[in-house]
Amino acid sequence: MAVRVTKETQPRVVLKGANSGSVNSGVLSGSGDGVRVSMTFTATAEPLIVIPYGNVAEAQLEAGSFATSYIPTSGSQQTRSADVASIPVTAFGYNQDAGTVVVEFDMLSDNADTLDLTQAAFGFHDGTSNNRLELFSASAGVLTLRDRIAPVNHDAISSGNSLEQPTKSAASYASGEASKLVVNGGTASVAATATTPPAYSTLLLGDTQNVDAELNGHIKSIQYYPRRLTDAQLQELTA
Repeated sequence: MAVRVTKETQPRVVLKGANSGSVNSGVLSGSGDGVRVSMTFTATAEPLIVIPYGNVAEAQLEAGSFATSYIPTSGSQQTRSADVASIPVTAFGYNQDAGTVVVEFDMLSDNADTLDLTQAAFGFHDGTSNNRLELFSASAGVLTLRDRIAPVNHDAISSGNSLEQPTKSAASYASGEASKLVVNGGTASVAATATTPPAYSTLLLGDTQNVDAELNGHIKSIQYYPRRLTDAQLQELTA
C-alpha cells in the first residue's frame, strides 16, 4: 500500500481483520508534504479493512510484494503506463566494438493477441529509434535479433520460443561482423550483412526504442559480456 504524507506528522494505517506482516505496526515512516511512503501486509482471511489515519492522502492499495508508481485517479478509472527499466551503458562494462547479451525470459501472449503485436526482451539504442540492437518477437514462435543501422534492418531470425515457457537466448555483435542469435542451445542464426555498431547510450530491459514493444512476460536473468562469444559458448549458455 502506498500513500502520500501531507504534513509533518506521523501517519498511520490501521488494519482491521486477520492479517500478518504489517510494517512498523502500521506506522509509516517519512514526513514532509508530498512524501510518498509504503507498507506491506498479508491478509490471512476476509474481510480485511484498511483505514488511513492522520495526514494521509492518495492512498493506493494493490496486490504484490512492493508498491508500484502512484496512479492519480481523480475519481475516474486510469491506466498506469508500462514500467520501463533502462540502464545507461556507462553504468556497466559496455563495449561498443563487441559484446554478447544472454537473456532468459518468457512471454505470456504473442501476436495472436492484437494488444501484443511486438514484444522485446531487450534493446540498445542511441537515444533515437534510428539505430538499435534489439531482440523481439513479432510472430508466434519466432525471435528476431535486429541490428538496425538506419535506414536498414539487419536481422538474424530464429525459432524456438513458446508461450509461457522459458526461452534462453544469446545475441552477439562485433564491429565488421554480422550479428548472431542462438535460442535454447540451437544453431546460430546469422544476419546477412556485417555492420559497425553505433554509439549506443542506453540498454532497455523488456522493451526497445520503438512503439508498443513492451514485453508481456518475465525476465528471469540477463547477462552482458563485453566481447563476442563463440557459437559454442552461445549454445552452452542457452542450452
